[in-house]
Amino acid sequence: MNQSEGSQATTDLVSERGRITVYSCSFGQYEPFHRFALGPEGDWDNVVFTDHATLDAPGCRVVRLPEVLEGLTPKHLSRLMLAQDVRPVSGICHGTRRGHEQTWFRKHLGPQAEIVGTEISNTVTDFTHTNQWDCHEVDPVWVGAMDVVYSNSWGHAHDPQRAFAGWIGCLKPGGLLMPDHGWAYLPDHVSPIEPFGVFQTGLVKMLNRIGAGLGKVVEVINGGMQKRHQIRTVI
Repeated sequence: MNQSEGSQATTDLVSERGRITVYSCSFGQYEPFHRFALGPEGDWDNVVFTDHATLDAPGCRVVRLPEVLEGLTPKHLSRLMLAQDVRPVSGICHGTRRGHEQTWFRKHLGPQAEIVGTEISNTVTDFTHTNQWDCHEVDPVWVGAMDVVYSNSWGHAHDPQRAFAGWIGCLKPGGLLMPDHGWAYLPDHVSPIEPFGVFQTGLVKMLNRIGAGLGKVVEVINGGMQKRHQIRTVI
């Protein structure tokens, strides 16, 4: 956030992972509220953010800027792949809503990364590199053509076996399927709009079964934090 946009004061919150700057802002007729921005010395710390937001409530409005959330999975996975000299040139992110995931992957993987997103909503025309698409379906041009397929929205799948099988079929030899897992993907969090939930061990077994003969789960890594809960990615 640009401090010139009505910024009245700043407070630095220093955590073990870095520095978060809290801007107290006022815009014309609007009441003052707080915005949070990633500081220059580290990654986003969601626990510090949550604690501070809670302490300030209800006297302010907390706005979570998309840029600060880059400390979560896409940035982490990009760093991991580059550290292993894996440089994807093609990829899909399924269920990206506002298109942040493919934007972050493109930014952190480099200019060679042609990462696109899919979203079933008809709002996709508002967001770059996003196609309106049902994640259960596979475009024939994707088959065997992708270096990476990522999703943090697979809980919306009404037929997860079909969806995962399709995603695996899109991978090149050596390609990576990377679904996130965490508290929101557990069985007790299912709902009419997110009908599928499974424990991490069950997801690993499911992917190994569906991908048998084509690949297997090689590791589960820690990513960011969401509401004090660890987010992991199954690779």
